Amino acid sequence: MGYNREIELKEKLNSFLVNKLKIPEEDYYANLNRDGLLELKSILSGINNIFTLKVSIAFIEWVSDFLQLNKKVKEKIITDFINTKPNTNGYDIELDSSCKLVAEVKCNVPINKGKIYGSRQKSNIEKDIKNLLNGKIKSKIKPNGFFKFMVFLDTEEIRDATKLFVQNQTKYQDELVFLEKNKFQKDDIKDGDKVYIVFVSFEKDDQVADSDTVKTDDKKKTEKESAEKKVPIWKLIQQTIESMDGKAEKKEIINHLLDEHSHLKKNTLQCQVTICTVNNPTRINWAQNKKPRTERNQYDFLYQTDKKTVVMYDPKEHGKWGIVEDKVGKLMVTKLSN
Repeated sequence: MGYNREIELKEKLNSFLVNKLKIPEEDYYANLNRDGLLELKSILSGINNIFTLKVSIAFIEWVSDFLQLNKKVKEKIITDFINTKPNTNGYDIELDSSCKLVAEVKCNVPINKGKIYGSRQKSNIEKDIKNLLNGKIKSKIKPNGFFKFMVFLDTEEIRDATKLFVQNQTKYQDELVFLEKNKFQKDDIKDGDKVYIVFVSFEKDDQVADSDTVKTDDKKKTEKESAEKKVPIWKLIQQTIESMDGKAEKKEIINHLLDEHSHLKKNTLQCQVTICTVNNPTRINWAQNKKPRTERNQYDFLYQTDKKTVVMYDPKEHGKWGIVEDKVGKLMVTKLSN
């Protein structure tokens, strides 16, 4: 089978919606008409604004604690920020009452998912640094004597790209100072003529949907529950369908495991069922199936007879299934020839 652009786009969209939004596995691509696609495009165009908002709030929370502002003041700063429309003439964050602080928030992603900023990205960062140091022509804030921060989203790629950017700076290298949030004291910020670079994350340590083993640090769990959590989820699914005489609806397997194991999540189980189903074309979207293979392994024990039902996989009855690369090197699930 040759390359098909629509199939590729459909798989990417459906995989993203199922994996990231933790919703049931469906063909959402097929359900989107013209108006739906236009609305989705409009919503996605605001993604950078969402990033900026979340990173800004996370930074305000941190810097308020760092500057030892009381809870009421911190909450007011956050509320005022949320209720203020973005102002292209001002800074992303401006504090002039509780403390004197200005900050620009950057959610740049290095080009091609690499570790280097593009020329336009670098120019915009330089422009923000200049504005922090010298002020903005149309802004009411005069930043002399203000704390000045450049706030970046905290990822490994962004850290590397930012450090490389600073190393290659010819204009402002002496004015830029990296601050690790948990490794410096308030007295480390002494110079109002410096721009302090901080990396901020708004992520929480959520459970990974395609994890083989559910883990927890909760010491209040019983020894029995702790032991259960060390059992791979694929193994629990395998034991469950075997107890159901080798045939069951997916929701029956999932509901049974949710009843038996309180620590499991519905979306995690849905993903694991897909991972372990030899003829499900979307199983290649998970790490366990990201490499070609023609020999059976522990994740190859389910076979779907329709969208709702799976049975124990039997190569003699269902044929031999594997994961191979097509002519353009794209992974695909296929029934192998004898």
